[in-house]
Amino acid sequence: MSCPSADQLAALDALDKAERLAIIDHAASCESCRTVVSSVLGTRAPSDEPDLIDRYRIERRLGAGAMGVVYVAYDAELDRRIAVKLMRHGASSERLRREAQVLAKLAHPNVVAVHDVGVHDGQAFVAMALVEGENLRRWLETPRPIATILDALSQAARGIVAAHAAGIVHRDLKPDNIFVGSHGEVLVGDFGLARAESTRGQPVEPTTLTQTGTVLGTPVYMALEAFDGTATR
Repeated sequence: MSCPSADQLAALDALDKAERLAIIDHAASCESCRTVVSSVLGTRAPSDEPDLIDRYRIERRLGAGAMGVVYVAYDAELDRRIAVKLMRHGASSERLRREAQVLAKLAHPNVVAVHDVGVHDGQAFVAMALVEGENLRRWLETPRPIATILDALSQAARGIVAAHAAGIVHRDLKPDNIFVGSHGEVLVGDFGLARAESTRGQPVEPTTLTQTGTVLGTPVYMALEAFDGTATR
């Protein structure tokens, strides 16, 4: 679909489910719309926040995007704090479920680990390891030694190499999707636009998370061939 009008964005919550879903899915692959939709959907009243998602007790909102909201939560059963990503009402739960499936294939210290996935009150959610820190964009706002920056980028690269070894192509790698922990650990996350494909000697179930040939990702970080839909990786 083409970019929604200002009137459609202003009345996003009042639109019918199909139209709202189309706009949210469009925003996932359109940088300009993604910013606006994330802003609109990310400013909800505190009363709208859940107290529980499945068995996880919500402590606070960590962040929000066009597709969902991420919370810091407490898992009493395993006595640990985690991150829970909850898909918005009207958004495609299939995207979140497949993102969880992709992440579950990756057991690597530089990739955000998935603990659980399910549905709560009609909304899909995924429970993930909580990275206490900030994303790479914010982390880089503080002047740091070149060696420290290179080490962080090398850790992120190892996470991407592990993804490729598992037959998974991220397709939206950018500073916002790389997280730096309080102890210097670096993890790659947000595989919502990823694609799984088979690799030499290591067959992987061919799950396409997004339509082949569709222009997806954040334009300023995309390879030039991705704009015309001819990129194969």
